[in-house]
Amino acid sequence: MNYNLEVINNAAQQIAGMFQDLVLSQKQSGQGYASIAQIETGMRETLRQVGLKALGLFLTGMQTTAVSEMACACGGTLHYPRMREARVISVFGKTSYKRAYYAGCACQKGKAPLDEQFGIEPGGVTAGLAQLLALAGIEFS
Repeated sequence: MNYNLEVINNAAQQIAGMFQDLVLSQKQSGQGYASIAQIETGMRETLRQVGLKALGLFLTGMQTTAVSEMACACGGTLHYPRMREARVISVFGKTSYKRAYYAGCACQKGKAPLDEQFGIEPGGVTAGLAQLLALAGIEFS
């Protein structure tokens, strides 16, 4: 995946400006300057929250127009009843997204093509978090 340096620089400028405004307003209100540790912690948490929200928006935005029905793996037919919310635990924390969900087949199984497209198991962890958990397990076993 390629990252556009201009987009990264623009986002960094916005976040830096937000923190500069916050620190200057604290100074003007007589609270003094925040420590670098407080600033780093605030930036890390801000970036985590942005990532969390952006991941949910990204997944919801990747949902294509739902079709009324599709084939089930058992040979039957799945029907589109509605958009359904799902949650997943990512490197940013728990996030939710909406996607088309198909059900109504005689086999009683449902299907969410978006989950299959990205290898997501609702209620589970993302591939990125799974890798980090595996490394932590090796490191701290």
